[in-house]
Amino acid sequence: MENRKKKRISAKLVFVILMMLSTILILLSVIAGDRIRIINDTIGSVLTPAQKGLNSVGRAVAGFFSDNKDKEQLMEENRQLESQIESLNAVIAENDRAMSEIDSMRQLLEMKDNFKEYNTVGASIISKDSGNWYDDFIIDKGTKDGIEKGMNVLSNNGLCGVIEEAYYNHSVVRSLIDDRSSVSAMSVNSGDLCFVNGSLEMREDGTLLVEMLTEAPKISEGDEIVTSYISDIYLPGIKIGYITEIPEQNGNIKTAILTPVADFEHLTMVLIITDQKSDILQKESGD
Repeated sequence: MENRKKKRISAKLVFVILMMLSTILILLSVIAGDRIRIINDTIGSVLTPAQKGLNSVGRAVAGFFSDNKDKEQLMEENRQLESQIESLNAVIAENDRAMSEIDSMRQLLEMKDNFKEYNTVGASIISKDSGNWYDDFIIDKGTKDGIEKGMNVLSNNGLCGVIEEAYYNHSVVRSLIDDRSSVSAMSVNSGDLCFVNGSLEMREDGTLLVEMLTEAPKISEGDEIVTSYISDIYLPGIKIGYITEIPEQNGNIKTAILTPVADFEHLTMVLIITDQKSDILQKESGD
């Protein structure tokens, strides 16, 4: 209680003193205005630089916080822009994927039209072996869709491979570039028979090895190679690719290099011919 009273008394005392000082200053300014002006000027000359210094310090501090605020605002805007760019990139990627699927569907429709004498089923590739090349891959169609082992698989209006294993809702395709692959074929230009084989050494170039069967084949670069009529698995006349190189060799031409029409580095969708050659031959013999 005593402390509170002392505090109250002190406050009242200070107020009284200030009032008295104010009154005295007013009286002095009236009685001796010039002297008071001198005193004020003296005090002002001392306080003004100090006030300027305080003002400059205040502006510097305010500027510092303002700059920091601007930097934080710019950083936040930059984060927002980066987020927008990521979103736009995601949209672009999705559009590219959708366009790629549309192109693949268009190719499937074209192939269906080109092979309309056969029953066909389109399929998407859902998995493949590691690496850049589709030597073995898995499609999203299986026995429930009528897929069976030995059916021909097409891409880009040409032979891509054969169904190696068929399961209920997916199947495994062995492509032409697999080193186990060997297709009985022929030259459209000369009619010469040959085998088109996959090769580990040539796979990185995306090419296939052609082994000629006739003694003096009449083939040249640019010749079209298709499946032959004597193949027991592959349907006849399906385009495989074109002769792109004939290496130097002794005597008659025994080997050549073929570039397939199927792009084994960028496969997304394929077309399966569900008519098997054995069934077709059996039906024809029955007729």
